[in-house]
Amino acid sequence: MDFLTPMLGPMLEKFIVDLSPARMLEAVVLLFIIWRKLSPHLTKIENRIAGLESAVRDGFKTGESRFEKIENRVLSLENLNISKRGI
Repeated sequence: MDFLTPMLGPMLEKFIVDLSPARMLEAVVLLFIIWRKLSPHLTKIENRIAGLESAVRDGFKTGESRFEKIENRVLSLENLNISKRGI
């Protein structure tokens, strides 16, 4: 990390010298405006992702129960086939 000190020293010094309350206030106001404009879009995306998550979860539950029914039917057919061979 010592090799970064010569490069960061002048950059950090210029940053601190250039720092002013007006620029800080301007940055905060711009960030606030950007956040206010983006917030509804981000909320929509979050809601859509939550809906997608619940749809996938429900789909997996439906698929799992369908698979279990098919598996039970196959097992019963196999047991029936084994019992017929034994007769």
